[in-house]
Amino acid sequence: MSTKFESNGESDEDMYDMDEDDELKEEVEELTAEEWKGKGNDCYRSKSYKDAIDMYGMAILLDPSNPSFLLNRAAAYLMLLQYKECIEDCEKSIELDSNNAKGYFRKASAFRGLGNISDAIKAYTAGLEVEPTNNAAKKDKDELLLAQSKLEELMVMLQNENNPSRFRAGLPVAEFLTKKLGSNNRDVNIAKAECLSGVGRTEEAYNLSNDM
Repeated sequence: MSTKFESNGESDEDMYDMDEDDELKEEVEELTAEEWKGKGNDCYRSKSYKDAIDMYGMAILLDPSNPSFLLNRAAAYLMLLQYKECIEDCEKSIELDSNNAKGYFRKASAFRGLGNISDAIKAYTAGLEVEPTNNAAKKDKDELLLAQSKLEELMVMLQNENNPSRFRAGLPVAEFLTKKLGSNNRDVNIAKAECLSGVGRTEEAYNLSNDM
């Protein structure tokens, strides 16, 4: 006599995923959310940012309504240059608490890392509405506004075909902007490549264009 087993619609893979979920739940519940946060802080202080992300993730699983856990993980993402993940956590934290300026400032730093000047300025502006006395954020915003202005001037200069020295004059401006904004701003990189090509440094221009 044979026995018939019914699968109730679940595959072996589904069952395996359920076992993994149960194991993760047991591991998470070994500590409180604040204790996981504490472990994350310890990892962050020792510059073990990947481990910090994992610890903060445990805290978030236990208490997804706490914006500080998201902000802490965003800080760790920022240190690893994982800007998109940082922005995502900052936006979630702002949804939970729109009066925490750190969410805006951290988001601004991530946008800056991506080379997105306009969104970085918007994030700094929003943060300064919450915390208008933050001088460091004011300085960062002013630097970006200056860089944005110089970039606009550079673009106008390079379009002036009546100026034969535009590439030589524009190159130090492009290099200044690279130092201020990093290497991820596409507009700066295009302008710099154009300047390099215009002064005969074609190989550097070619390499920069390929890296975009």
